[in-house]
Amino acid sequence: MQVDYPSVATVWPEPQANAIGFTTTNRGLSGGDGTMAAVDLAGARNREALGKALARANHGQNVAIQWVQQTHGIANVYASVASTQQLPVADAVWTDQPGIALAIQTADCVPVLFVHRQGALVAAAHAGWRGLLAGVIEALVSSLPVAPADLQAWIGPCIGVSYFEVGRDVWAVVQDQCPQAVLLHARDPAKRMVDLVRLTQWRLQSCGVVQIGAVQRCTYADAAFYSHRQATVENGVGAKTGRMASVVMLQDR
Repeated sequence: MQVDYPSVATVWPEPQANAIGFTTTNRGLSGGDGTMAAVDLAGARNREALGKALARANHGQNVAIQWVQQTHGIANVYASVASTQQLPVADAVWTDQPGIALAIQTADCVPVLFVHRQGALVAAAHAGWRGLLAGVIEALVSSLPVAPADLQAWIGPCIGVSYFEVGRDVWAVVQDQCPQAVLLHARDPAKRMVDLVRLTQWRLQSCGVVQIGAVQRCTYADAAFYSHRQATVENGVGAKTGRMASVVMLQDR
């Protein structure tokens, strides 16, 4: 099933001095130089490889990566050099300091990366369906010291509408907030297909972010990405899978 997003751009009109990318199962940083063999970014060794790849993108200067302990909540934190030595509990993070990369881990959920149009700051959010409905994007955008209209948002790889089938406990709540993100199920009238990209776009626009781009690649269908749902469908409840990282940073000048 193909879904068009006519109001979602695939590129930013005015890219600023920043690095942005999404790791894959075996192809390194999408949109980067492709030299890093990133596998599971839940592992320390691959996080070190990510840091080296980001340093190359940062004119050879070292990069500190801010990871967060994600809980499907709405809390956000400010990242500094000191905070990168810690693992704060949050699902969103931002910084105005060059050379600090913000990393969000996903395996079907929606990573959303933000860049200020004049390069004042960058931000990142982990937006699963729970976080989206609870307001993780709104909480982050409202905490930033810039106008929402001056932000550019990039929606990263996530599970596509063709594979995200859910029961009434999920789709009914989504439908109450964003009806256009809920599609009929082809076989089961009790279930629906939920379009997380559409829901994310709607929530971004609702809080004043108008410049929105999207990778539009499905983690379930694309072997380049990890998918928690695919792993459980194929191997049963409790099956494990890796995690990708979506990263954004202000480059050192």
